[in-house]
This record gives sequence, structure tokens and C-alpha cells, in this order.
Amino acid sequence: MTNGELAFMALAEELNFTRAAERIYMSQQGLSDHIKRLEKDYDTVLVTRKPEVALTDSGRELYNMLLAKQSMESDVRRMIADIDHGDVGEVRVGISSARARVFSSDIVQRFHNKHTRVHVSIVCDLTRVLLSMLETGDLDLVIGVNPQAGKDLVIEPLFEDPLYVAVPEQIAKERTGDEERVDLHKYQDVPFIRDLHQSASASIIDSFLARENICLNNVVSINDYNEQAALCMRLGGAMFCSKSFAFFEGGEIMRKGLRILGIKGLHHSVTICLITSAPRVYTRCVREFIDISRDSLLQFYENHIK
Repeated sequence: MTNGELAFMALAEELNFTRAAERIYMSQQGLSDHIKRLEKDYDTVLVTRKPEVALTDSGRELYNMLLAKQSMESDVRRMIADIDHGDVGEVRVGISSARARVFSSDIVQRFHNKHTRVHVSIVCDLTRVLLSMLETGDLDLVIGVNPQAGKDLVIEPLFEDPLYVAVPEQIAKERTGDEERVDLHKYQDVPFIRDLHQSASASIIDSFLARENICLNNVVSINDYNEQAALCMRLGGAMFCSKSFAFFEGGEIMRKGLRILGIKGLHHSVTICLITSAPRVYTRCVREFIDISRDSLLQFYENHIK
């Protein structure tokens, strides 16, 4: 990319001439000159200066195009390195926080057995955050849930992951007896441990609770499922979880012996998806990682979800 393009991207992201100039080690006058030359080259106004710095419609479109160009240049460098140096490089994958522990170990082990010199970077966060990183070229693929359609995103649904309630056995006996599904109206006074952030699962649960006029006693918010399970035992509480985690043998829900119950009236589940970027030129090792991820997730579905 040219210096002018890099200067424009810095300004587009900072929306402040002083911060943008400091970020790219350039004087404000030098930055301003680069922007003016770009505007002259494209014969349009890219940035408004007053009352505050903002991108015009043309500026936003140029910024999006430059992001794609930046990702393409990075992919080309990685592709050439792959050709010149063989089985080396890096795969950057994002996995939704709640499912990273469930899915990542098998995928990484399978991949590493074939590509011992390739470095795998895993970022765990909410799917919407990971998709932003995918669109800017900071990730190669995302294993996420209920992704929103976006420009140039390739979304491959793999399987549905139902939602459950997990509670200590004694509470389940008192409130539910031997039934396999729970009426949440009977659990409104039970302490609930919920997700801290608005995940896809939490959104489905909240919509269901509002529709059924159920008001739960939410006492703790924390994203880690293992800690939620531990708190359920300590507080005599309950938690929501997906089937993929509920029946995961290495997870605290199984190890703590919590009873896993379906939810009466809830018919929605989250969808596990493999998400890539259409314009990207993927290296051989990234393509292999995508194939291994797909195979591992579908096998997990056959063994634990179906």
C-alpha cells in the first residue's frame, strides 16, 4: 500500500488528525497533504474537517476497499512464503468463547499431526467481535454461532446446538422430579448464573423469558461456563448452557454432576457455523485447517449432539 493510503486508513480509524499522525509517525501537515493528494487523485472529498472529522460516503467506500486490499496483500505474501518455504506459516482462527474448550483441542491436534511447523493462533470472543476481525483480515476463519450475514462473508452452517438448564441434582428433584424438561416458572426464585455479555444463546433465552413472562433471579454474571457450573454447586443455583458444552466430558457440568434439563416451550437453538471471507486468497495450510475444522465439528455432532 502507498504511504497516502496508509495515512488515510489511520485517519479513517482515528478520526483525529493529531492521533492519526502520531500513530504513523508523521507530522499533521504531512498527513493533511497525503489526504489532499488522495482527494485530488479521486476528484472527491474523502474527509470532512468541521464541525468534526468524519468520512464522507466516498471516504467510507475507499476505506472498505483499502481494508480488502490490505488483506489481499497480506494473503499474497503468505501464499508466496508457503510456496517458497513449504509447510510453514500461521493459521489465525476465532472461536466463540463458550465453545473454544469444547471444539479447539481436537481440531488443533488433528492439524498439528499433519503440519507440525505451522503456528495456530486462536482468539476467543463473541462471534460478532470475531467477525469484525475476519472482515479486517486479522483472522482467517471463525467458528461461531448465529452469525449475522455480512458483505463477503461465506457462512457454512454445520449443526444446531440446543440449549439446556443445568442445576444441582437436589434442586432438580425438588422442582422437576424425574422429568427431563424444566418449567422455568418453577425456578424463578432459584439463583441463576448468567453470561456477562449478550451472546447468541443469551439473546435466545432472554426473548423466551420475555415471551413467557418469566423473571429469573439473576445473581451472578460471568462468561466462563466452568465457573458458572462451580457457582451453581456453591450457591445452589442454575445456569443455561448449550448441548455441546452440557455433555462435554471435560467440562465442569459433567464433572460436578449437575443435572441437564431441557426447557419446556423453548424450541430455538443456536447454529454452529464455519465462517470464511470470500475475497481472501487462503494458503494451503489455512485451507487444510478449514477442512479439518469442518470434519472435526461434524464428527462432534455425530457423537454428542445428534
